[in-house]
Amino acid sequence: MNTVIMDVDVHMTCPACSKAMVKKLRWLEQNTTFKCEGCGKQFEKYGDQLLRVRHELNLLDEAEKAKKQFKINL
Repeated sequence: MNTVIMDVDVHMTCPACSKAMVKKLRWLEQNTTFKCEGCGKQFEKYGDQLLRVRHELNLLDEAEKAKKQFKINL
């Protein structure tokens, strides 16, 4: 997967405090856990959701990738 594809923003919302967060797909792929920036709740990344984002990226052309907001559920 090329660097541009791996560098997209992935949006998520903490279910505990509703803090909106944005992480790079590359960062999520390399970190198995992370904490909410608002309340500190720890999350394990959801591999199936990251696979869904990667699948969507493969189906979109460059213009669509630039406009799309990728989201995962925590």
